[in-house]
Amino acid sequence: MFKTGDIVLIKGKGLFSLLTTFGYFFRHGIFTNIKASRITHTANFINDREIVEAISPKIVLKEFPYKENFEVWRRKTIKNNDLIKNELLAWVNKPYSFFSLLVIMIVGILRIEFLFKGIGHTGSICSELTQKAHLKDGYDFNGEKATDLTTPYDIARDIYKHPERFEKI
Repeated sequence: MFKTGDIVLIKGKGLFSLLTTFGYFFRHGIFTNIKASRITHTANFINDREIVEAISPKIVLKEFPYKENFEVWRRKTIKNNDLIKNELLAWVNKPYSFFSLLVIMIVGILRIEFLFKGIGHTGSICSELTQKAHLKDGYDFNGEKATDLTTPYDIARDIYKHPERFEKI
């Protein structure tokens, strides 16, 4: 059923979800997509049962654990699943990027995104990992060919905005 490159959108619950959604409103203003703002985490399938996921303290390969509050989407135009899979596997055991998380929160509040584009770092957060993997196959979720500062909202907004490019699994 699931394939390499499938994207898992996870709907957050609780205080963290509320804070994340609040941060999206700061960053994107009144144009925030309400449906996308409920997505607080992403993960990526590398085969029919395993995902690569950026969770603290590091990026892991594991069996798909989610039972509720998630959606799985497939890009209709994937050219080479191996490019996506290899990029995801290359990140396994690398650190989760608390730096990115902090920068995204600061950028959202102060609206100073331009200061942090292209800074680079050794770790990744969930949505940056999704962007990196799909950029290898030529797809750009945030329209900037940048991986830093890509949020779960950016991934979800692109999927919901372009139903002709994705199918819900």
